[in-house]
Amino acid sequence: RKYRFPQPREPVTTTSATDPEIWAAIQTQVHDLGWSLEKVRGFLRSHFAGRDRIWQLSEDELQSYLYYLRAECLEQTSTREIFMEHVKDQIEVKGE
Repeated sequence: RKYRFPQPREPVTTTSATDPEIWAAIQTQVHDLGWSLEKVRGFLRSHFAGRDRIWQLSEDELQSYLYYLRAECLEQTSTREIFMEHVKDQIEVKGE
């Protein structure tokens, strides 16, 4: 058997049958981050080979996207908590 290189890429499968929980979790995280549709599409386009719709992503790519969104939410929450702690400290100092 003779192989030809480079091998053709396997077609990207869409995720029409993907677990609805992943889609719901992505929507929740995007909402919590306050991302606009333009921001979502820009992120997808820059990280997933020009594809800018979640239905164009494979299941593994959706998991990666969800992981990134969750990490962003945690970072924002952490930053917000640090800021609020700082504000609280400033109020206490002025109140003394």
